[in-house]
Amino acid sequence: MSESRATDTRPPIIVIEEAVVDKYDLDPLAGWLYVVIVRHINRKNNDAFPGINRLAKLAKMSRASVIRYTKVLEDKGLIEVRRETDETG
Repeated sequence: MSESRATDTRPPIIVIEEAVVDKYDLDPLAGWLYVVIVRHINRKNNDAFPGINRLAKLAKMSRASVIRYTKVLEDKGLIEVRRETDETG
């Protein structure tokens, strides 16, 4: 069985700015969600489009928690949320 390889050449690390830890007074779950979101950033344009279900799965949180902590991150100015719906609502 062959192992699939990612085409992205960046190292498998995530860098979080010190200010996120030092200045934003994040609840541990909000901080963890931020890490999961940062994992999805496209380095070319700084966009990240993980859906609520994907974030819930990766962060091991309920959808309600993802929504709650996304709002916290947005209110603190750490992320900008673009709300979009698909054909199902």
